[in-house]
Amino acid sequence: MVKPIFRTFCLTLLAALSTFQAHGANEVFYQVGAARIDITPDYPVRLSGYGARSKESEGVDQHLFAKALAIGSDKDLVALLLTVDNLAVPEYIREELLRRLARKPVVWPEQLALCSSHTHTAPMLKNVCPTLFGAEIPPEHQAHIDRYTRELTDQLEKVARAALKNRKPARLAWGQTQAGFAANRRTPGGPTDHDLPVLVATDKSGKIRAVLVNYACHCTTLGDTPNHICGDWAGYAQEYL
Repeated sequence: MVKPIFRTFCLTLLAALSTFQAHGANEVFYQVGAARIDITPDYPVRLSGYGARSKESEGVDQHLFAKALAIGSDKDLVALLLTVDNLAVPEYIREELLRRLARKPVVWPEQLALCSSHTHTAPMLKNVCPTLFGAEIPPEHQAHIDRYTRELTDQLEKVARAALKNRKPARLAWGQTQAGFAANRRTPGGPTDHDLPVLVATDKSGKIRAVLVNYACHCTTLGDTPNHICGDWAGYAQEYL
């Protein structure tokens, strides 16, 4: 099911990007930096998203990433967006990031957005849905969850600083198209949101530096088996693009 979904998504997105390239004549430049970092663990860890799982991960189908987009100069107060291939990243990690980023260039709370892809095949983080499995998490499993949480926090700091350091003049173009594959899994025929907003940053030569998209569809196309690490449809869409 994943391939048809992300193929539809990507073809729709590419059509939107071609429109930006054809009509993006705006010569206003912003300071834009982008970076990514691999956040795939090299050890087994419990995955969050399905309560039926009782074991740690048993393989990797696709690597996971954290990505950062920084827009604006220090003088103008930079906007910093982090996206993470995970079910949910808790507030305490965001607070720790802000503490670490509280030195030049200073990033204030209102300047940082930390977003998750909501894939159900990424590592569980400490104190995020801790009762999901309806049973106590074994100490040896919790140790791996805690380890991954610490490592992810460090990696988010690294990718944020890399994007801030990488800022260069770029054009920004924004538009909105639609992709129709999202469905209401709770109520057949119920409310859906098929809007697909797209933000594109290009350098002075017109080369794409970063693409930011948002789409309201759970990353649950794989189900709870196999018990492998994966970004689900959103991860494959990013990889394809």
